[in-house]
This record gives sequence, C-alpha cells and structure tokens, in this order.
Amino acid sequence: MLQAVENVSLYATTHDTLDELFAAMVRSAHAGDWLTCDEFSDTFAIALDVHLRHEENIYFPRYAARSEIAAVEVEEFLLEHTRIRRAVGRLLAGLRRRELDYEAVGAIELRMREHDSHERTSFLPWLAHTGHEHPTPTLGLHGEG
Repeated sequence: MLQAVENVSLYATTHDTLDELFAAMVRSAHAGDWLTCDEFSDTFAIALDVHLRHEENIYFPRYAARSEIAAVEVEEFLLEHTRIRRAVGRLLAGLRRRELDYEAVGAIELRMREHDSHERTSFLPWLAHTGHEHPTPTLGLHGEG
C-alpha cells in the first residue's frame, strides 16, 4: 500500500492518468499477473479517490454557490461519485479474490463516461472560465474526448 501512495504522488490525478491506471489494472488481471494487478489496483483506487475528493472539496462547493441549478447539479455529481466508488469497490473486491469481472469493468467505464458527459454540460465550461485547470476526458475510460 505504501508503494501505491508513492506511485500516486508521481501522477497528477488527471482523467488521462486514471484511464492509464485502470487499463493497466485490467490488462494485468486479464493476463493473470496478480502482483502487478495489485499494485495498479492500489494506485488506481488512491488516485481515483484523490481526484474525486478534489472535485468534491475544492471545485463543487464553489460551483454550487453559483446558483440553485448549479447546487442541484452538484448533488447529482456527488451521487455519481458515490456510484462510481461503489462500482470500483466491487471490481477491486473481485480482483482481491483473483477474479476479473468484465461486466464490472464495462459498468465502470459506462459510469465514468456518463459522469464526464454530465460534467461537460456546464461544470467544466464554468471551471475553464474561472481559469482553473481540470483534466479533459480521453477516449479511454472517460469516453469520447
């Protein structure tokens, strides 16, 4: 686990980074390389948590303060984050049992793609307008870039 924390410090928790870590985790599990999968799983879980918490604690409160509509949208984003965390938790539990659930992989990819699409409607344009950088979605885990 300490190695995973050190690995996260080497990465900015961008969507690109999350895509790469997720893909490496799934590839290593598919290949039956469970030691490597464990390393990527730990790193991915921490990086995802850092990314989501950053949005939740830094960006979302500022965005929600804009208007009632934005506040409702933030509540939706938070619910999406909860669903993403649950789906990832189920996948990681399976990986610890040395099982790769392809349906869970697909569900995570779909949830992330939908979440990114939702963020792109108003939150990401607002964030860009404020001058803050936020990672942009890619063709991998986070859908159409």
